[in-house]
Amino acid sequence: MRKNIAQMEADSRRESYEERMSLKEELVYLEMMIERHKAYTDKIARECNLGRRFASRTFSSFKVDGNEAAFYKSMSYVEHFEETEGRGLIFIGRAGTGKTHLAAAIINYLIYEKSIPAMFVTAIELFGLLRDFDNQGERLKRIKTVPLLVIDDLGKEKITDWNREKLFEIINARYEDYLPVIITTNDTTTELERNVGEAIYSRLCEMCNLVVMSGRDYRRQP
Repeated sequence: MRKNIAQMEADSRRESYEERMSLKEELVYLEMMIERHKAYTDKIARECNLGRRFASRTFSSFKVDGNEAAFYKSMSYVEHFEETEGRGLIFIGRAGTGKTHLAAAIINYLIYEKSIPAMFVTAIELFGLLRDFDNQGERLKRIKTVPLLVIDDLGKEKITDWNREKLFEIINARYEDYLPVIITTNDTTTELERNVGEAIYSRLCEMCNLVVMSGRDYRRQP
């Protein structure tokens, strides 16, 4: 009987030790996965091209000020991003109404909450990048294939046939692959169609939901 009790105690100690070792191994694995996830998130955050001013823009820091509909549409968009089936958004409104803030908040949410890569580029910067022929192939491929592309201030660039040709190439590639694009612009819909051309505008209409922003220019408010 004593031998059986001793054996049972030994078995119990061994099982306890094995359980502790198993938990320790699981903890080490989880810590490794957390580090890998952080490293990946940091990488895609660096590559998203958001400048310092907008890298910290979030939904919580957005001043709604009459743009409740735009705010909640943006929140709903990121929460259900995987279900968008390639649909994006077009933010239209005067300067300083928060269009870029919401676009940046969408990128930051996707990166830090869902680990989804995104790219932010102004329209002027976009065409400048594409004129660098040494790196055009690599950059153009990323612009066409990144899970979310944000083009800020579309309409401010000088309108040329070359610009329209390149923009059509990008928009059409994303249109065909069901990859969303977010546009911010100070143009009206009529001005935007005139600036980008009928073929591009037609695709944007099918690809994107319109989000109208209103209010005063917050940059000029005291």
